[in-house]
Amino acid sequence: MPIIEAGEGFDCLYLLYKNRIRVMESRKLFCLTLLPEGSWFGDYEIFMNMKSQYTYVATTDMSREDHAVCADPVEDKRVMLFNIPKDKFRVLLNEFPNANSFFFSRAIMRRNTFRNIELIYNNRYGVDKKFDHIRNAVLDRKLT
Repeated sequence: MPIIEAGEGFDCLYLLYKNRIRVMESRKLFCLTLLPEGSWFGDYEIFMNMKSQYTYVATTDMSREDHAVCADPVEDKRVMLFNIPKDKFRVLLNEFPNANSFFFSRAIMRRNTFRNIELIYNNRYGVDKKFDHIRNAVLDRKLT
């Protein structure tokens, strides 16, 4: 079961204490990256007050096929997460302006990295083009 699915809102900032988290693009066709121990996620969505565009999956919650997509061996380790509720995170950032600018710049940088990986994958494999005919068919039905 994913920690956060694409389209869900973040109610807290997640801090990864043990193991890794896979970040999957919204259709779960490929793994964008593996977040290592010491990483955090949810900051961008909290800053921008938006829902997640990615699915975050603990290594123990993935099928063997998902592990193959992420090019990572199956591991039998538990993922340990801590979280800071969104409201408390915002209070801390207001109290510590240097932390605010640090988290904000890191969130933007990570977001741009994820987007670039998606663009490269989509351009290389034509993922978006595969779905164009479906999207157009749905739009045509709604317009008529």
